[in-house]
Amino acid sequence: MRYDVSRFRAAVLILGVFGTGSVALSGCDQGPGTLPEPVRPSELAPALNPEPEPACDLASERAALEALYEGAGGGSWNNSEGWLSSAPTGDWHGLGTDESGCVTALELPRNGLSGALPVELSELAQLERLNFWGNGLHGPIPPEIGGLRNLELLSLGENEFSGTIPEELGLLTSLERLGLAGNQLTGPIPSELGALTNLTSLALSNNGLSGSLPPELGRLENLTKLTAWRNDFSGPIPPQLGELTELVVLSLWGNRLSGAIPAELGSLTKLEFLHLEDNELSGAIPSGLGQLANLTSLTLDDNDLSEALPPELGGLTSLWKLTLNNNQLAGPIPGELGQLPNLTLLSLVGNGLNGPIPPELGRLARLQHLDLRSNELTGALPSEMGGLANLELLALSGNPSLTGALPDSLLDLTALISLDFVETAICAPPGRAFDTWLGGLATLVPESPPRCRS
Repeated sequence: MRYDVSRFRAAVLILGVFGTGSVALSGCDQGPGTLPEPVRPSELAPALNPEPEPACDLASERAALEALYEGAGGGSWNNSEGWLSSAPTGDWHGLGTDESGCVTALELPRNGLSGALPVELSELAQLERLNFWGNGLHGPIPPEIGGLRNLELLSLGENEFSGTIPEELGLLTSLERLGLAGNQLTGPIPSELGALTNLTSLALSNNGLSGSLPPELGRLENLTKLTAWRNDFSGPIPPQLGELTELVVLSLWGNRLSGAIPAELGSLTKLEFLHLEDNELSGAIPSGLGQLANLTSLTLDDNDLSEALPPELGGLTSLWKLTLNNNQLAGPIPGELGQLPNLTLLSLVGNGLNGPIPPELGRLARLQHLDLRSNELTGALPSEMGGLANLELLALSGNPSLTGALPDSLLDLTALISLDFVETAICAPPGRAFDTWLGGLATLVPESPPRCRS
């Protein structure tokens, strides 16, 4: 029997299973009386499994990268391997791409970049990580970066960027980390940043930012780290920051923040670092801060805080550093501070604290640094201070009503290297034991301490 298939000139695809497991394909111009050659499935793979269409314009992305290279001094970069070559952009130093070739990561930290960022970077539509930390980039941050809706990391810290923070950054709703510290940025924090509810880290320190802290920051429900130290912020600390229940680090020191410390900060139960020193804060230290059981460092120096130290601070059982220097605190030192088993540094210099040194401080077995200078403390040193086995520095000067002899128990402080009790009425007992002990100190003020009368 003859087979005439010449009339099927429209390239009809015939699929059939033959004994060899192949697929038969007929097409035009086969000629009469002949069977088409079988085609195996492997030969159809490109048609059945086409390459994924890129979700970006590869040509535009390449042009944007070329603009970055030319505008940011690519010829002087520390590492520019692959850049401007014919190699796939995924092989260029600092770049990562997805399977279709779209750029998903552009990371060139400490790579010698200079100049301004080109607006063409907004063409990198699939970008998830943008890291230019520690370069010499300057000029404004392009607002067009706000169009990179897939961005999860934006790290531009330690450059020379100037101008304001673009409010368009508030459109980066996938963003998890925003680092702008160590630049020359000015103006306020845009309230639009409060829309970045996936943000876990916001670093704005060491700029020239000013204005008030926007209460919208309280919407950043996933934030674990907020650092905005050494700027020129003013006004109150928004109580809305007390809604940041995931917060671990809150560092706002070195600004002009004023008003009271919000009691709401006592709700930040995961907080480990609270640094508010060198501001203009006033009023009492909220007793609710004593609920921060995970707090390891509390620094409130150089403010205008007043009233008595809350005894609730004795509940900060994880605390290793407490510094409240140069405020207007008054009243006695709470004996409850002796309940801080991990405390290594206690500094209360330059306040109006009065009354005796509580003997409970002698329980602080890990304490290394005790500085009580320039207060109005009275009475004799408690003998319990001999229990401070790890104490290296004891500073008591500027308390003229501290009196009496150094207790014999201090001879047990073998780790002590510095003792300062000038401008007090404290005296050193006579005898070889004290002479030897005092002579072994690296720092003794006064150098020739007054001797107690026998």
